Amino acid sequence: MLKTNFQNYPKGTFFTEVLGDFLGKGIFNVDGELWSTQRKLASHEFSMKSLREFVVNVLEEEITTRLIPLLDIFSKNNEVLDMQDVLRRLAFDTICKISLAAKWVWKVKKLLNVESERKLKEAVGVIHFAVNDIIRKRRENMDGSESQRDLLS
Repeated sequence: MLKTNFQNYPKGTFFTEVLGDFLGKGIFNVDGELWSTQRKLASHEFSMKSLREFVVNVLEEEITTRLIPLLDIFSKNNEVLDMQDVLRRLAFDTICKISLAAKWVWKVKKLLNVESERKLKEAVGVIHFAVNDIIRKRRENMDGSESQRDLLS
Protein backbone atom coordinates (compact mmCIF):
# COMPACT_ATOMS: atom_id res chain seq x y z
CA MET A 1 0.00 0.00 0.00
CA LEU A 2 2.72 2.47 0.93
CA LYS A 3 4.85 1.27 -1.93
CA THR A 4 2.24 2.04 -4.59
CA ASN A 5 0.33 4.92 -2.95
CA PHE A 6 3.14 6.66 -1.12
CA GLN A 7 2.06 10.07 -2.40
CA ASN A 8 -1.10 9.66 -0.28
CA TYR A 9 0.99 9.43 2.91
CA PRO A 10 3.49 12.31 2.88
CA LYS A 11 5.65 12.96 5.90
CA GLY A 12 5.28 16.67 5.40
CA THR A 13 7.54 19.60 6.12
CA PHE A 14 7.08 19.51 9.90
CA PHE A 15 8.35 15.93 10.10
CA THR A 16 11.27 16.54 7.76
CA GLU A 17 12.27 19.77 9.52
CA VAL A 18 12.11 18.26 13.01
CA LEU A 19 14.07 15.14 12.07
CA GLY A 20 16.19 16.67 9.31
CA ASP A 21 19.32 17.03 11.42
CA PHE A 22 19.01 13.45 12.60
CA LEU A 23 17.86 11.69 9.42
CA GLY A 24 19.11 14.05 6.74
CA LYS A 25 17.67 13.46 3.29
CA GLY A 26 17.55 9.68 3.59
CA ILE A 27 14.66 7.37 2.77
CA PHE A 28 13.09 7.86 6.22
CA ASN A 29 12.84 11.60 5.90
CA VAL A 30 11.91 12.42 2.30
CA ASP A 31 8.81 12.33 0.14
CA GLY A 32 7.99 12.07 -3.53
CA GLU A 33 10.46 11.18 -6.23
CA LEU A 34 13.46 11.25 -3.89
CA TRP A 35 11.78 8.66 -1.64
CA SER A 36 10.82 6.53 -4.64
CA THR A 37 14.37 6.57 -5.99
CA GLN A 38 15.89 5.68 -2.63
CA ARG A 39 13.35 2.91 -2.08
CA LYS A 40 14.18 1.36 -5.44
CA LEU A 41 17.87 1.44 -4.59
CA ALA A 42 17.27 -0.08 -1.15
CA SER A 43 14.92 -2.78 -2.41
CA HIS A 44 17.62 -4.00 -4.80
CA GLU A 45 19.70 -4.95 -1.78
CA PHE A 46 17.04 -7.44 -0.75
CA SER A 47 16.52 -9.23 -4.06
CA MET A 48 17.37 -12.86 -4.74
CA LYS A 49 19.65 -11.80 -7.56
CA SER A 50 21.77 -9.67 -5.26
CA LEU A 51 21.92 -12.52 -2.74
CA ARG A 52 23.12 -14.91 -5.45
CA GLU A 53 25.73 -12.38 -6.54
CA PHE A 54 26.88 -11.97 -2.95
CA VAL A 55 27.21 -15.75 -2.49
CA VAL A 56 29.21 -16.02 -5.71
CA ASN A 57 31.49 -13.17 -4.59
CA VAL A 58 32.07 -14.76 -1.19
CA LEU A 59 32.83 -18.13 -2.77
CA GLU A 60 35.12 -16.55 -5.32
CA GLU A 61 37.02 -14.70 -2.61
CA GLU A 62 37.36 -17.80 -0.42
CA ILE A 63 38.58 -19.90 -3.32
CA THR A 64 41.06 -17.37 -4.70
CA THR A 65 42.46 -16.13 -1.40
CA ARG A 66 42.43 -19.34 0.63
CA LEU A 67 41.78 -22.56 -1.27
CA ILE A 68 44.00 -22.04 -4.31
CA PRO A 69 46.98 -20.76 -2.27
CA LEU A 70 46.63 -23.73 0.09
CA LEU A 71 46.49 -26.20 -2.80
CA ASP A 72 49.46 -24.47 -4.38
CA ILE A 73 51.58 -24.79 -1.22
CA PHE A 74 50.79 -28.47 -0.78
CA SER A 75 51.39 -29.13 -4.46
CA LYS A 76 54.77 -27.40 -4.47
CA ASN A 77 55.83 -29.31 -1.36
CA ASN A 78 54.46 -32.56 -2.80
CA GLU A 79 52.44 -33.09 0.38
CA VAL A 80 49.20 -34.97 0.92
CA LEU A 81 46.18 -32.86 1.77
CA ASP A 82 42.93 -34.04 3.34
CA MET A 83 40.56 -32.54 0.76
CA GLN A 84 37.46 -33.58 2.70
CA ASP A 85 38.63 -31.54 5.68
CA VAL A 86 39.67 -28.59 3.50
CA LEU A 87 36.35 -28.50 1.63
CA ARG A 88 34.38 -28.89 4.87
CA ARG A 89 36.24 -25.91 6.34
CA LEU A 90 35.75 -23.93 3.14
CA ALA A 91 32.01 -24.65 3.22
CA PHE A 92 31.76 -23.76 6.90
CA ASP A 93 33.67 -20.50 6.52
CA THR A 94 31.63 -19.54 3.46
CA ILE A 95 28.33 -20.29 5.20
CA CYS A 96 29.43 -18.25 8.22
CA LYS A 97 30.34 -15.24 6.08
CA ILE A 98 27.05 -15.41 4.19
CA SER A 99 25.01 -16.00 7.35
CA LEU A 100 26.56 -13.09 9.20
CA ALA A 101 25.84 -10.82 6.27
CA ALA A 102 22.32 -12.25 6.00
CA LYS A 103 21.81 -11.52 9.69
CA TRP A 104 22.41 -7.83 9.02
CA VAL A 105 20.16 -7.91 5.96
CA TRP A 106 17.46 -9.51 8.11
CA LYS A 107 17.84 -6.81 10.76
CA VAL A 108 17.56 -4.05 8.16
CA LYS A 109 14.52 -5.72 6.59
CA LYS A 110 12.93 -5.98 10.03
CA LEU A 111 13.75 -2.36 10.82
CA LEU A 112 12.30 -1.19 7.50
CA ASN A 113 9.37 -3.62 7.78
CA VAL A 114 9.79 -4.88 4.21
CA GLU A 115 9.28 -8.10 2.27
CA SER A 116 9.33 -11.29 4.34
CA GLU A 117 9.65 -9.42 7.63
CA ARG A 118 6.50 -7.41 6.90
CA LYS A 119 4.64 -10.60 5.98
CA LEU A 120 5.89 -12.32 9.14
CA LYS A 121 4.82 -9.39 11.30
CA GLU A 122 1.36 -9.42 9.70
CA ALA A 123 1.05 -13.20 10.18
CA VAL A 124 2.09 -12.97 13.83
CA GLY A 125 -0.47 -10.20 14.31
CA VAL A 126 -3.21 -12.42 12.88
CA ILE A 127 -2.20 -15.27 15.18
CA HIS A 128 -2.09 -13.01 18.23
CA PHE A 129 -5.51 -11.62 17.39
CA ALA A 130 -6.98 -15.12 16.96
CA VAL A 131 -5.45 -16.44 20.18
CA ASN A 132 -6.57 -13.42 22.17
CA ASP A 133 -10.06 -13.82 20.73
CA ILE A 134 -10.18 -17.49 21.79
CA ILE A 135 -9.01 -16.60 25.30
CA ARG A 136 -11.53 -13.77 25.58
CA LYS A 137 -14.40 -16.02 24.48
CA ARG A 138 -13.34 -18.74 26.93
CA ARG A 139 -13.26 -16.26 29.77
CA GLU A 140 -16.70 -14.93 28.84
CA ASN A 141 -18.15 -18.47 28.87
CA MET A 142 -16.62 -19.47 32.22
CA ASP A 143 -18.96 -19.72 35.18
CA GLY A 144 -16.11 -19.84 37.68
CA SER A 145 -16.14 -23.56 38.38
CA GLU A 146 -12.81 -25.34 38.39
CA SER A 147 -14.14 -28.12 36.13
CA GLN A 148 -14.28 -25.76 33.15
CA ARG A 149 -10.78 -24.41 33.61
CA ASP A 150 -8.10 -25.43 31.14
CA LEU A 151 -4.78 -24.05 29.94
CA LEU A 152 -6.47 -21.35 27.84
CA SER A 153 -8.74 -20.20 30.64
